[in-house]
Amino acid sequence: MIVSLISIFFYLIPFALISGPFLPDFLISIIGILFIFYVIKNKHYQYFNNNFFKIFLIFYLYIVIRSLFSANLIESFQTTIFYFRFSIFVLATYFLIENSKNFIRIFSLCLLSAITLVAVDGIFQFFYGYNLIGLKQAIPDRVGGLFGKQSILGSYIVRLTPLLFALLFINFDKKFFFNYAICFILIILNIAVYISGERTSFFLMILFDAIFLTLIRINFILKIFSVLLIFLLIFTFSIYKKSISDRMFNQVYESVFKEKKINIFSPGHQLHYQAAFKMFQDNYIFGQGVKMFRFECSKEKYYNDNKYVEGSCSTHPHNTYIQFLAETGIFGFFFIFLCFFYILYNLYKNYQKLILYKKANIPLVLILSNIFINLFPFTPTGNFFGNWLSVLYYLPVGFYLSSIYKSSKSFK
Repeated sequence: MIVSLISIFFYLIPFALISGPFLPDFLISIIGILFIFYVIKNKHYQYFNNNFFKIFLIFYLYIVIRSLFSANLIESFQTTIFYFRFSIFVLATYFLIENSKNFIRIFSLCLLSAITLVAVDGIFQFFYGYNLIGLKQAIPDRVGGLFGKQSILGSYIVRLTPLLFALLFINFDKKFFFNYAICFILIILNIAVYISGERTSFFLMILFDAIFLTLIRINFILKIFSVLLIFLLIFTFSIYKKSISDRMFNQVYESVFKEKKINIFSPGHQLHYQAAFKMFQDNYIFGQGVKMFRFECSKEKYYNDNKYVEGSCSTHPHNTYIQFLAETGIFGFFFIFLCFFYILYNLYKNYQKLILYKKANIPLVLILSNIFINLFPFTPTGNFFGNWLSVLYYLPVGFYLSSIYKSSKSFK
């Protein structure tokens, strides 16, 4: 009974993510409570005896202790004290894969339905100015679709697509129509990400395309056709609405090279990074504390060139690694840095198996590519400790643990 109940809550997550941060965070909290209840009741404590949970626990204790010594204890502590719920969510994911027979199949269909709905709704809004439920396009050069004024449609798609494709490979790889269907889905999702106007998401989608199309065993002509059709549709959509292409290409050049000065992504991002680096210099080892960038960036000692510049202050510095340096110092940065290179190494190792031996665990590589994209260091990002983004970041990790278990026959 409890397994079925946890599964139902889990199936709702892709749809809940469309509504904003509250519902998905509420769902993973309920999932975590039910999972802990099951573990205690049945004394299945082996789920906590693994390297992931041990490392996460060290990181969790560190950010909580650091919060106790931050300039704004209450604000920082509110973010970190319940952060452990994401590790429980990861373990609950592994638990469901192990104990619910049809979990992966049903969840893959829920994920496919949610992503398709978001993509089709966004494309509809691009052409008609309003989406399927009547929401008008809030920003001329950015399509929000079901997300309204929040410009996260592209991020939603690109951060769920690799996991979706991994699960589709597990369930439907042997079907006759699968190769054509997967390429069709890839084309639709690329177009939806492009018209969202989210430059980071579009870059990450191209990065995933390169990994995916190299990896999958389908007809070479079908791959080439898919790539050419994506470029053709992007070109066509760019002509249809020039504001999108201006944002995706012209504005990028103007932002990076504004006033004959090279900026990191844009003048605004440059200011955020400079302020964050000054915070890091102020406390190399421990940083300022989680969630402290938004409070500290307005202090005079963190001004750029010793004077306040409008735009240098924000809720977060818009890059995960710079955020870790500013808010958690070298010690916290060490965790995210090692995680990224661990994923990069395993992605390379499995990718090498494909190139040298013509065989690889495709779902595993796709899940690794999902985590790789989420942790990619050289793009602007949202707040790492934000609820909505955290759900997206931790969602594929449980599936990765399951893949390790199946490969090694032991849960490490």
